[in-house]
Amino acid sequence: MKTTSTILLLLAIGALGCKNSTDPNTPLLATHAAGTGSSFTYQSWEVDTATGQPVSGSTRTATYHVIASGISQQGKTNVSQFVIDTDISHPLFVNYESNGDISVFVQSGGYPGDKNVWETIPIASKGSQSYTTFDSVYSDGTRYTSADNFTYGGQETVTLAGHTFNAVKIAVTQSLNPPPSYGTSPGETIWFAPETGWIIKEDQPVYTSVTYKERGYHLELSSYTIK
Repeated sequence: MKTTSTILLLLAIGALGCKNSTDPNTPLLATHAAGTGSSFTYQSWEVDTATGQPVSGSTRTATYHVIASGISQQGKTNVSQFVIDTDISHPLFVNYESNGDISVFVQSGGYPGDKNVWETIPIASKGSQSYTTFDSVYSDGTRYTSADNFTYGGQETVTLAGHTFNAVKIAVTQSLNPPPSYGTSPGETIWFAPETGWIIKEDQPVYTSVTYKERGYHLELSSYTIK
């Protein structure tokens, strides 16, 4: 059963190293379909439960490369294929919709009840979307379901990687039914920059599960190339 969103890139409390300001009246640029040769390099770190600061030794760097674009995949026809660093065995497929939204392909893990599904993120259409990624009845008769939820949260200017982006903020949560006994994460927030065609930041806050605090996580764009 899936328990986390597959589009997690950047997660944590506080936008360390960047500036945000609400600017709802600034027109959005059209969503750029990330072309072959585009790349997005991120720095990420865990966030301490007591101080809200980066956990020592937790900083990591990863680069998302676009190795194909304008391809067809799983019924979509304007798809870009991303890989992380050199790991071509776990590609990420992103379709650029004609209305400015993007859709991310969630591939089944192969377990009974797992689903293959395109999850459309309401970048331009706004509003909210929900997608069931798991639905199965267990041997005891209990039905278990999991859904990823995406809600438009307005526009913000975000300064990262030496550039100020007019970004769209999206809240990402997960609905698990029945709710797990260990509690659930509050979800995360992602910032998508239409001019780049991809996500530039994500925050997941520190939160308290049933018995203890869970670390937060933060990831932000440090450099990029657009094709």
